[in-house]
Amino acid sequence: MNKESLRRLLELRKEAESLPTELLSERNYEIYTGTEADEDRAEVYNELSAIRENKDKIIRKIIGFLNANVDEESVYHTQLSKITFRPKEGIFNIIHYKNNEAWRFDRTKLLNLLEILENEIREKMNLPKNYSESSIFSSGLFWTILPLFIGLSYFFGIYKAEFDKSETQKELNKAKFEIQNLKNKNILLKRKIDSLKASKKLQYN
Repeated sequence: MNKESLRRLLELRKEAESLPTELLSERNYEIYTGTEADEDRAEVYNELSAIRENKDKIIRKIIGFLNANVDEESVYHTQLSKITFRPKEGIFNIIHYKNNEAWRFDRTKLLNLLEILENEIREKMNLPKNYSESSIFSSGLFWTILPLFIGLSYFFGIYKAEFDKSETQKELNKAKFEIQNLKNKNILLKRKIDSLKASKKLQYN
């Protein structure tokens, strides 16, 4: 992958960031619950359909990018296939909070996945041309951390849920602690890369 690949990835990431943070906006919620008129509810349905169609279009572009730039068995394909923007528990009615919760969760997962891919491309571009492919990003440790990092991002979304606030705060604190540990591990991993780069330079000199 090269600068052109990075440029294209940044474009796709920008498109993904343009997706709304909520599927059902507060305005559409009020319209849907405040009237029984078919025309008003049809307007809400049409807007949600347009949002989902745009999301599907972006996902197809990302799949095309992955097909052109990474191996078919890459973890990126696997992780992307798990991002559905729909509740895992089943199908809910249009105004159920689970729809917005799933949308926010998977939007965050998608952005995290693209950010990790961007970081990998940048790191590989900075490595010497004859550097071995057995880098941090092909190591088992990195891909063990990845699913946990994506899962923990769930706790940073603001969502409507029906559970005790004190328990939620405990989970958030736990997640923040674990994310800090992940950051520390990433710092150590980056230092390893820097050390490898330095050793290569010394060999050339």
